[in-house]
Amino acid sequence: MSYGKKEVLKKASVSMHPKETVCITGAADSGKTTILHLFLRAKTPDSGTVEADDVDIQLIPKHILQLYRRRFGVKFQGGELLATRTAAENIALPLEIQDKPLKHIDQTVQQLLEEFQLQKVANLFPKDLSKSQTTLVALARALAGSPMILLLDEPLEDLDEKQSLLVISILEKKQEESMSIITFSRDATLAHALKGRLVYLKNGKLTEAPSNTPETFSSHHIFTKFVFPLIKDREEQKSTTSEKKSIAKKVRITAIHSR
Repeated sequence: MSYGKKEVLKKASVSMHPKETVCITGAADSGKTTILHLFLRAKTPDSGTVEADDVDIQLIPKHILQLYRRRFGVKFQGGELLATRTAAENIALPLEIQDKPLKHIDQTVQQLLEEFQLQKVANLFPKDLSKSQTTLVALARALAGSPMILLLDEPLEDLDEKQSLLVISILEKKQEESMSIITFSRDATLAHALKGRLVYLKNGKLTEAPSNTPETFSSHHIFTKFVFPLIKDREEQKSTTSEKKSIAKKVRITAIHSR
């Protein structure tokens, strides 16, 4: 993966298993955020593949890609809150996208505001939030949609010790609920706190620290519920017969799993 003449990632490979916590650490501009974007297909690798449940996500049609992305809860570096929404409204966004009932949205948002101790800033806009409050709102938003996998870029940025301990406690609860977590940070503090699998990113290469993680895992089942409509979708019907067979074979054989 390159930007101009700079090779950010080279022959990099990492696997994420169900219910696992993986902590990728590296210096600033080492390529951590690039990996996050690759997971979401916000960027395309120059070579190789990014796979979920053995499916190359580059083969996923756009309408299925939207559903795929909903399986993730994402906290971007810097928070990236929507400027025209209050803190509470930013947290509600994933639930609105999922078309949840208004009562459910209100209850979930209030619960997260309390959990992250953000009640006093619920009606403030991002421009009026401190950096630490922005980070906490972004983390609450990442959790709002009950995602299968969390992608957290610098989840402890701009937090004081008390706030960091609060976030670690919340993430530990998510581990107990068997949520998969991937963090990206400049040091191993969070990795040690969460007892996650530590992966170092340096000079474009990923190196795993020694781990007792078992070698055999089940699938994430990311595609289980929504992949069959892909075969019948009108857009697929407009494609050529050979293209349909190629996509259908890839998704149906490698991505459908029984529970």
